[in-house]
Amino acid sequence: MFLHCFKYDFIRTIRDKGLIFWMMAFPIILSTLFNLAFSNIYNNDVLRDTINIALISENEDPMFDAVLQQVTDGDKPLFKAEKMSRADAEKKLTDNDIAGIINTEDMSLIFSPDGDKTHQTILKEFVDTYRINITVIIDAYQNAPQSLDAVVTTLMSDIDTPEYRPLTKGSINIMDQYFYNIIAMVAFFGSISGMLAATGNQPNLSKKAARRSLSPTPKLVCVISNVLAAFLAQCVCVVISTSYILLVLGKNLGDNIPLVYVSGMISALLGVSFGFCVGCFGKMSESAKVGITMAFTMLCCFLSGLMVPNIKADIENSLPVINRLNPAALISDLFYCLNVYDDYRVYSQRIAIIGAMIVVFTTLGFVFTRRKKYASI
Repeated sequence: MFLHCFKYDFIRTIRDKGLIFWMMAFPIILSTLFNLAFSNIYNNDVLRDTINIALISENEDPMFDAVLQQVTDGDKPLFKAEKMSRADAEKKLTDNDIAGIINTEDMSLIFSPDGDKTHQTILKEFVDTYRINITVIIDAYQNAPQSLDAVVTTLMSDIDTPEYRPLTKGSINIMDQYFYNIIAMVAFFGSISGMLAATGNQPNLSKKAARRSLSPTPKLVCVISNVLAAFLAQCVCVVISTSYILLVLGKNLGDNIPLVYVSGMISALLGVSFGFCVGCFGKMSESAKVGITMAFTMLCCFLSGLMVPNIKADIENSLPVINRLNPAALISDLFYCLNVYDDYRVYSQRIAIIGAMIVVFTTLGFVFTRRKKYASI
């Protein structure tokens, strides 16, 4: 009897076109648009490009030109210098095409007030260091020419160069949080499925539930089959959405791919259990419960950073308890932890909170269901 009910409950769920659109098609469309909009922002704005500068002077300075070519940022040149007239350089500076102008005769700098402050700081530090080193070399040449080679070798060598050690093997692209939140949205959309599963067993809210209440099938069997069917359908949607983000869009969700999918399924169970709890509570109409569930879901996604990227960090700094109670924030944290952290300490904390929420919501849902009695249908 249970398998029969489960089969038809699952078929009924996946045939709901509106539900499938919001849980499957909409996340795919949204993630595609996000990918088109944000794919190059991190590389262009966060990871700095080579700094364009202009050189103005009447005389050649081969030493300074050689130093400019040797200064690199990893595997790419730090500066791209172009010699030009003062008028052309000032025009490029006004248009923000270059970060600054260097007069190689006196090593003076010209900046634009509207220019990139980070680029200007880097350029100033480089010129100041070069000016100091040249002064030391000239002083050694005039006062101790026998030590000139040693001084030049010392200044040109990399002394106590910091070693680059990445803190994580995962992606630190801040734009990836949008895709974590899309998966969180899909999973928490399971609250709609769970809510409909609950109202589908309340004869005062559904004609189908009224017919089912007249059947000899125990009410507990009907409720459990409805909830499990909603959970299975939600898992399918989460797996499809996650696979699209992971395989089609090529986003990095960490090395432990099986745990990524397991996290999605656990998150789907959280959404379904919350919706089941809301659906069993009170005597409101089904449309009112759908509205409340959808509004709460979108509010959680908003606070998690789906619409405003920095809001989650601001909440963490001012009132972190909200992030610990926000289901969407907890779900997005799961994927962030799998991608960024090398251990599972924070991930385990989030899983523990999610597990506790699932138990509370499911228990409350069954308590509210047992208290419902109908004098007539």
